[in-house]
Amino acid sequence: MQELRPITSVAQRRSLMFVIFVMSLIHIFIIGPCFFFVAALHVLAKFVYKHVCCFDFAWSAVIALYKKQVANFEKEHPPQDGQPGSDSSSAEQPEQPATEDAESPQTMPPFMIDDDSQLLSDSSIFASSDIMRNIAAFKAPVDTADLMNTDIYNNSDVLTDVAAIIARNDKGKEKAHALTAIDEETEEDLWLHPTVCERRETEQRAYEALKSKFGRSRASRVPSLQSSATTSVDPLKRIDNILTTSSHRTLTISDESKAEMRNLHQKAEEARLAENRKRQSLEKSMELNAKLFVRNSAILRASKGPREIIPNLPEEWIQKVSDTIGAPEDMVLATTCQGIPLHRRDFVSVVAAKSWLNDEIVNGALAELDKQINLANGVFVSEAFNKKRKSLVLNSFFWPKMMQTGGRDSQRWLRRAGISTSSFLDLDIVLIPICEAYHWTLLALKPRQRTVVHMDSFNRPSSHPQLAIEWMKDLLGDAYTEPWTVDYIMSPHQKNSYDCGVHTITNAMCLALGLDPMTHYSSRQLSLQRLRIAGMFLNGGFEGEFTLWRE
Repeated sequence: MQELRPITSVAQRRSLMFVIFVMSLIHIFIIGPCFFFVAALHVLAKFVYKHVCCFDFAWSAVIALYKKQVANFEKEHPPQDGQPGSDSSSAEQPEQPATEDAESPQTMPPFMIDDDSQLLSDSSIFASSDIMRNIAAFKAPVDTADLMNTDIYNNSDVLTDVAAIIARNDKGKEKAHALTAIDEETEEDLWLHPTVCERRETEQRAYEALKSKFGRSRASRVPSLQSSATTSVDPLKRIDNILTTSSHRTLTISDESKAEMRNLHQKAEEARLAENRKRQSLEKSMELNAKLFVRNSAILRASKGPREIIPNLPEEWIQKVSDTIGAPEDMVLATTCQGIPLHRRDFVSVVAAKSWLNDEIVNGALAELDKQINLANGVFVSEAFNKKRKSLVLNSFFWPKMMQTGGRDSQRWLRRAGISTSSFLDLDIVLIPICEAYHWTLLALKPRQRTVVHMDSFNRPSSHPQLAIEWMKDLLGDAYTEPWTVDYIMSPHQKNSYDCGVHTITNAMCLALGLDPMTHYSSRQLSLQRLRIAGMFLNGGFEGEFTLWRE
């Protein structure tokens, strides 16, 4: 026999504890719930068995009581011979088996023999003058032209009213009016007086007999007229329906009529197309006139020269800009000219004095600047592949992508803006915002002058101008005939760590307008410039109060 050894190692203890833990989990989450589930099923089975037995016992008692009541009723009301109104010759005939369609007076209950035996046994009741007058009273209005198609005199209503009148006449109301007899309500309780129920069955049988005899009326065969308030139908569609609908042989449309209809159809279609062309031509003319007006107005304003870069802002615009801070987060406050929505978080980055501008604000502001510079030269940015374009802005995602791919996709980016390699040298300025290590700078290319400028609000040297020249060599290829040079333009010095984006936008405005940044703004004005940038977006661009040109 193997001797049991005590567990001394830590690994064995951990293994034992793990096994005990697993067994406990199995007992708690598997074995325990199984026992509980079996016990619950046992209790449920006992409950169901107990109540089912009770229900079966109660149902048996109800059936027995019902049979007892029926037997007592038959003993208290035995069938009697020679009831009033019955035919004496019917007693001599052999008994017929009872059916749903007909019943002999001998097998009917006494209350039916007293009230309705003559109605059911004598088929000549349907030819009586009383019923015929009632039927005529209902059928006469149906045959008139005015009431032919009304809903109240349809076949089913007529038969129902006639059956109701027969039942009332059986009760001694021979003079009841045909239109008011059915509205009279009985005061008898259907549950306390079974005779009423039996009378209803008799009325139903009389109704079925009348329906089989008078079930087809002219009113039921005449289709109802369409309502006068019908929806309007296209005349062209009605002509097509007439041509395609098969006609009766005596009403066949002649070939001449069909040809005339097709001719009318063709003329109507030609008139509609001509109207559409006229409307489209008018819309294009109005759009062109609007563009010419905007273009001429921009050219006229630009001819007066640029205005002050950072002028004062009215109090009403300061209030509008301040209200953007309390706007809902998902609310679209403005949209750039490129269709990019701006929300509260975007305005917070520019309105708050110590916030760093995000990509949407910088890219949107430079896109609005590009739109105004081209418009002043008579060019709409929306007109793709326009060789007259003078300004081009590439967003902040272009330069990192160009550095990553070595300039292989740069031509595709230019084609999106409508610029080809041959027309690139006709541009006055190309603006590229660069965000590197959380710091905004501006790279500007002047293709006409063959110069490159990199503006940093800290005025630090950079390798971006040399990289831009190498990009020009690769982009222009054989068109790169003259050497490009690096131009140095100073920027007002940044005095904090969060105004670099505002410096970038303001420096771009100065370069695009041909102004010297050092003499046209200072770092102390950047708090006001933040409000003006936000107000420009709310205004929908550099228009009105935010125009770039002198008034």
